[in-house]
Amino acid sequence: MLKTKNYQGVIAIITNDKNEVILGKKIIKPGHFLSDSWHLPGGKINQGEDVKKALEREMKEELSITIKPIKLLCDYPVTIKKMTFLSACYICQQKDPNDALKPADDLQAAQYFPKTEILKIHQKEIMKSWPEELVKYFSNF
Repeated sequence: MLKTKNYQGVIAIITNDKNEVILGKKIIKPGHFLSDSWHLPGGKINQGEDVKKALEREMKEELSITIKPIKLLCDYPVTIKKMTFLSACYICQQKDPNDALKPADDLQAAQYFPKTEILKIHQKEIMKSWPEELVKYFSNF
């Protein structure tokens, strides 16, 4: 019998045809692990919510765009302030590339960056927990 993973978080790698990826910049929130930092957008899955639906909802809330999840790249445990949750990291595409990114929810900015720059820009503390598949994704061009 296959075991279903109990995901509690989602992360989106939203790509375009220019080999760019969207990062969001968290608002300044003293004490928050991502305060004023660039990061891959994501969020929590609501109880009973489908993983892909959670991705779509979170990107609508944070970036004001609709996305299409393409494939699961990896999953990994994320530990924040002694709490650990399993996150599903999906490669996605923006459904309508003409829709403008509008940071919302708890983001102050959002934009596409060249894939080659993500490892330089992304919040470093979070990157320490990235699995090999995620690091390789941004290292191989």
